Amino acid sequence: MDFINYPLPILLEEWLSIVESDPELQPDYGIGDNPEVPTGAIWIADPEHNVDGYQRFFWYSNIQKNINTKNVESEEVITKMREIANKLNAHVIGEEGEEDWDFVDI
Repeated sequence: MDFINYPLPILLEEWLSIVESDPELQPDYGIGDNPEVPTGAIWIADPEHNVDGYQRFFWYSNIQKNINTKNVESEEVITKMREIANKLNAHVIGEEGEEDWDFVDI
């Protein structure tokens, strides 16, 4: 699993503000432990969005205080992750600890 993190925890309110202000992110209430709070978001501008029913999810971890996603295999996804991270003054970290992949420049 790949995630967005920074030295200080990301607050839920910060994540909700990102989702609310980004027209490419659609709030999702089906992820997380509180169905009243949209801790997840669907990236509707993903080039693979709705191809064979696929949807790219980002979600907030209340335990780890970071933003997560899975199966990061394209430059477009990493670029979107870096865009979100930049708004939070955070870093993109891969599942093996790699930070801010070099081949993407936003």
